[in-house]
Amino acid sequence: MSIDPVSAAITIASTLASRAQAAGRANARSRALARNAAMVRQQAALEESESRRRTKQVLGRQRALFAKSGVKLEGTPLLVQQETATEGELDALAIRRSGDLREARLLNEARAARLQGRNALLSGVFRAGRTILTARRPSPRTPPTAPTPGQPRFPVLGLPAFRPGPGLSLI
Repeated sequence: MSIDPVSAAITIASTLASRAQAAGRANARSRALARNAAMVRQQAALEESESRRRTKQVLGRQRALFAKSGVKLEGTPLLVQQETATEGELDALAIRRSGDLREARLLNEARAARLQGRNALLSGVFRAGRTILTARRPSPRTPPTAPTPGQPRFPVLGLPAFRPGPGLSLI
C-alpha cells in the first residue's frame, strides 16, 4: 500500500490529534475519580465519627436510666453497657471499611483511566509510525517496461545482464 506524503501527513496529524484528545478525556476522568475517592474517604470518616457519637449518646442514656432506676453499673447492666459499646464500635468500623472499599474501587478506576489515556497516546504514536513506514513516494505514472535483450536486467543495482557463455545454460 502506498500513500502519498501529503495524505500521510494528514493521516498522522489526525491520528495524533484524536489520540491526544482521547488521552485528555481519560486523564480528566481519572482526576474526577480521584476527587470522588477523596470525597468518599471524607464522607466515610464523617459517618464513622457520627456513629461513634450516637453510640456514646446511647451509652449515656443507658447510664442515666440505670441511675434513675437505682441500678448500679455492675453485673448485667455493665454487660449491657459493654455490649452496646462493642456493637457501636463494630458499626463504626464497618462504616470505615465500607468507605475504604468504595475509595479503593474509585482509585482503581482512576488508575485504569490513566492507563487508557497512556495507551491512547501510545497507539496514536504507533499508528503514526505505521503510516510513516507505509507511506512511500507515489509510483511513477508510466509503468516500467520489460528489458530488451542485451539490456541490463537490474539497472537499479548497476549489474550487467547475465549472458551465458558457450556450454553454459540458464537452466
